[in-house]
Amino acid sequence: MTAESISRIFADVGREYGFSDVSVEIVPFTELKISWERSITWADFMISDRLEGAPEDVIESIAITAHTKMRSGTRAIPYTKATIDWIESHKMEAVE
Repeated sequence: MTAESISRIFADVGREYGFSDVSVEIVPFTELKISWERSITWADFMISDRLEGAPEDVIESIAITAHTKMRSGTRAIPYTKATIDWIESHKMEAVE
């Protein structure tokens, strides 16, 4: 997936959870990682560049989990099985 596609998915999901402005920065983290800052109306995500190879359904699942966790504090919609499988299959890849 391209950075634009990932940003679009996160923005689309964000609108469903009440965020009118969602930005995504792809960052060369050494692991699969997402961090964020937010206010009531906006959310800024820093997402590992290792997710650029993920399929759309995996990115959408990660976006839903992140947005629900932001809104609830601790409770979040869990990742789909496809997302967990994808993450598990990429844990052992060499980090450059």
